[in-house]
Amino acid sequence: MADKHDFKEILKSIERIDGVKDCLLATMDGMPVGPIDPDSSLISAASAAALGSVGEVMKSLEYGSLEQLIVETDYGRVLMEEMGDEYALIVIADNNANIGMIRIMLKKALGECEHRINNKKQDIYSDNESLHPYDINEAVEGFEIIKR
Repeated sequence: MADKHDFKEILKSIERIDGVKDCLLATMDGMPVGPIDPDSSLISAASAAALGSVGEVMKSLEYGSLEQLIVETDYGRVLMEEMGDEYALIVIADNNANIGMIRIMLKKALGECEHRINNKKQDIYSDNESLHPYDINEAVEGFEIIKR
């Protein structure tokens, strides 16, 4: 099992990939997890809306669940991946970024993040409390918006 240090290293490894500009975790309600600024709020809200809309289209087409959404523009790419039903991991990168490497590191980060969230839920549910989205900050401590 990875510890907090390993988790931070996985996240830093995404940041270190050439061409990665931003990386953040958001709720599927569009709220950023971690430090909040106007950019993170806008990115979180737009990404949650995009993932929700495209996910619904895939279900209606009977293509199954959406695993990852990649948006390519003239100036860069945005990779969005749902983490369960409640969270999304978002990476913003230049066009020259190694998308394959980002996807590999995204999977590692998602796996560790899901593990932390599930452990947090088990702790809370065993105490007969409910999980509030802001409680997740403790579970993913060290995961924040990364800007270059």
